[in-house]
This record gives sequence, C-alpha cells and structure tokens, in this order.
Amino acid sequence: MLNQGSTYLYRLLFVLVTAIGFISFALGAMVLSVCVLLLRLLIRQRETRICWNRYLVSRGFALLVTYIRLAGRVDIQWNNWKSLAKDMEHGGVLIANHPSLIDVVIMIARMPRANCIVKKSLWTNPFVGVLVRACGFIPNDGRPEMLDECRQAVAQGEVIIIYPEGSRTSDTKTMTLSRGAANIAIMADVPVLLLTIQRTTPFLTKEVHWYRLPSEAPGFLLSYEGKWELEPYRTLPRAKAARQLTEDWLNFFTDRGDKWDKN
Repeated sequence: MLNQGSTYLYRLLFVLVTAIGFISFALGAMVLSVCVLLLRLLIRQRETRICWNRYLVSRGFALLVTYIRLAGRVDIQWNNWKSLAKDMEHGGVLIANHPSLIDVVIMIARMPRANCIVKKSLWTNPFVGVLVRACGFIPNDGRPEMLDECRQAVAQGEVIIIYPEGSRTSDTKTMTLSRGAANIAIMADVPVLLLTIQRTTPFLTKEVHWYRLPSEAPGFLLSYEGKWELEPYRTLPRAKAARQLTEDWLNFFTDRGDKWDKN
C-alpha cells in the first residue's frame, strides 16, 4: 500500500494509516467492551470469564497488528519465541523495556493468557477501562494486596507483564527504572523472564507525536533473553536486593540499547 522513501506522499499516507489505526483501536475497544459485558451475563465463573476476556482482547490486538503490518508495512519480528512460549507455561514475571506505544499491543497479541500490571488511570479510561477490569489486570496503585495478587496469578501459571520504566522510554532523557518490578519479583519469589524490544526508528514514542512520523516504515524486534536468575539477590536485605536488581536490569537494557540495525 505504501512506498518506502523520504517523500511527502509517504509521510502523508503513513499519517492516514496511523490515524485509521487509532480509530480502529477505539472502535474495537468499544466492541470488545460490549462483548465482555455480554460474557459477564453468560459465564458466571470469574476465572473462566477472565480467560475468555483476555483471549478476545488478544485476538483484537492481533487484528490490529496485522493491519499495521500490511497497511503500514511495519516489520515486526520475534527472536527465541519458542523458548519464551515454553518458559511462559510455568508462569512468572515478564520484564521488558517500553520504547513505543505499540509494543504492548504486539506482546498481548501473541500472549492471550498474559496478565499485566497497568496504570491505575487506565481503569477509568473511557476506551479501555472496561477491558482492563474485565481481564483481571492488576492496577499499579500501591495496594498491599497487589503482591498477593501477583503471587496468586503466577501460582495459577500466569505470566505478568511489567514495564519497570513505568512509562515509555524517553528519547531525550537517560533511562530510569522504578524498584516496583524488582520488589514484586523478589518478594513474590517468582521466575523472571527478560524481553528486550528494539526499533529501527522512533515510532509512537513519548516525545514524537503520532502525526510526526518517520520517512520510512519502522520495524520492531522483540528478543527473549532468557530467565534472569534471582539466586544472587536472595542473601541480601530486601531493600538492597531490589535496588541491586533494578540497577542490574538498567545496565542490561542500557547496554542492549533499543536501536535495531537490520543491516
């Protein structure tokens, strides 16, 4: 549909494709919200209903990813997906960097059973509020019960997606991580799976508005780096362990970088 190149026409078409994508997301969220409300009437068991809700959201995101790939010619690739899928069968915490607004869509599209720790503000969002509540996602609101909810989710074989940055990566500021993810991993004593996300060019970042698009279609590479062993941190006091773990994650993500050089 689009021709590559640094042309005005390409940028104009990409803006149109992206705008349609946002509109489709909003309309799709409304349709899915109606579906999950109907499921609440049809399925009385909460756990079963949550599984179906997550599956519906995942399929909706998969359709959006397909549109992005075909209409925008956005290249999306996975490294070591089979290893990640195998490790996710046993549950755990999935840690990833957050370079773009779209990476959570890409991830959930391939992870229909995944749980997420989400911003509390999303619970009242007019488009996705119904969905995040219906999917049983965990609000990041500092409640003491949040750790128990994480333990229970992992004990049931769920994978919890956490972005330790708390927000999208900044292109103008040094990366920082909060200790919340490390505290959850250490206190819940669950497996930690590490995912890195790289992009060929900034797209839907914190500083770049959706209508200021690159002159060529962006690409995303999601690489599973394996399990992050927590054994070295178990002998440390909890506060120090969380601080050290957060620092080690920061060093890893910084060294890895989020630039994907396809050449």
